[in-house]
Amino acid sequence: MAKEQDNRCPICLDSWQNAAYVTPCLHKYCYVCIRRWAEDKPQCPLSGHGMYCHSKPQQPLLGME
Repeated sequence: MAKEQDNRCPICLDSWQNAAYVTPCLHKYCYVCIRRWAEDKPQCPLSGHGMYCHSKPQQPLLGME
């Protein structure tokens, strides 16, 4: 079962759409999902680490505050 969850975004539970990683924990989410999440709560949904979004879409990584 863990293997199946590795293939889905933990926010939308769908397959990856333009995957992005949160730093420093490196959890993986759909880029759109994590951007939307970060607007309301700038923390990783799984680990709770603080984060910020890079403004350039070609750099879809999130970083720690």
